[in-house]
Amino acid sequence: MGRRNWQQTGSHFAAQNISFMFGLLESCILNKVNFGEYIEDVLTRILFGEEGDESFLPCDYVRRYEDGKDAELPQHA
Repeated sequence: MGRRNWQQTGSHFAAQNISFMFGLLESCILNKVNFGEYIEDVLTRILFGEEGDESFLPCDYVRRYEDGKDAELPQHA
């Protein structure tokens, strides 16, 4: 990211965090996952001590529900 891209975010580090969140949002959209429910589920799993791995990624999050590990997949609106 160049200076003009992160100029209004406060710092280069904040711009990197924002770009990560935008990338995560786009990945949720591409995988037809509701972003709010996805974030809530992932943060809850982290809070209760689940180790972060590939199942936290939106594409694997979809597979987790398809494999029947969880009852139903939150759908993207």
